[in-house]
Amino acid sequence: MVYINAPSQYTEWRKIAPEIPLVISLPKKVNTDKQMKKMILRYKMEILDGDFSEYTAQAVLTAQQNHILVWPDIQSTDEGPERWEKALALGFDGLQTDHPAALIKYLISKGIR
Repeated sequence: MVYINAPSQYTEWRKIAPEIPLVISLPKKVNTDKQMKKMILRYKMEILDGDFSEYTAQAVLTAQQNHILVWPDIQSTDEGPERWEKALALGFDGLQTDHPAALIKYLISKGIR
């Protein structure tokens, strides 16, 4: 997979290697269902990321209904169970963490993994 940082990269990667999955960060201005649908139509990405706190449950659901995985960042100085719980409540497909062993242990304790 390739992480896209700018719209021009999207166009170039689709030309060079259209089969490679693209990861695109959720732009800060995309915070409604309508804006999410517009973004999905414009960019045919496979995975969304970005800060988990910028997502709404409806935005996550809209992405998933369009076969787009949502793997946001939850890394922070206060990363831990409280932050993980908030992220899990939004229904993400995965989480990007700097503490994978601790997150896995937490998920197991909750019966999620």
